[in-house]
Amino acid sequence: MFLQRYETRDSVDPGAREAGGNAARAENKQKMDQLLLNMEQLEQASKEQEIQAVQYERAEKEMEEKIRHVRQEQEKQERERKQWEALRFNLELKDRLLDYTFGTRIGKGVFKHLDVSDMDKVRIALIGPTGSGKSCFIGMLLNSQFESEI
Repeated sequence: MFLQRYETRDSVDPGAREAGGNAARAENKQKMDQLLLNMEQLEQASKEQEIQAVQYERAEKEMEEKIRHVRQEQEKQERERKQWEALRFNLELKDRLLDYTFGTRIGKGVFKHLDVSDMDKVRIALIGPTGSGKSCFIGMLLNSQFESEI
């Protein structure tokens, strides 16, 4: 927008120059007022955009925090699931061991009343003649461990 200056020359009307100047000033004032109004609107829009940007950033941080919390919860559940699975496997293995028949001399259920609650590890020596089931027993343990991992 350009500010305009109106001048008219009329030799008959001596106030024409002054009227033209007044009209130009009035038009220039109107254009300046419109310009100021547009600048205020732009400033207001800029402030609103800043507020929206802050709100968006805050929402994005909240979402990231929720995602992090969900991932932590999933990891915790996965650890608990693995612990329960290991416990179940150990109990199943213990039951199989206690129910195993060791040839003809040692019958089924001989170790059922054995208290092993205070032991962390158990070492078992397999001693016996050929064909008494030592390898079968080890194979059964390995198969059950393999099945629980699947």
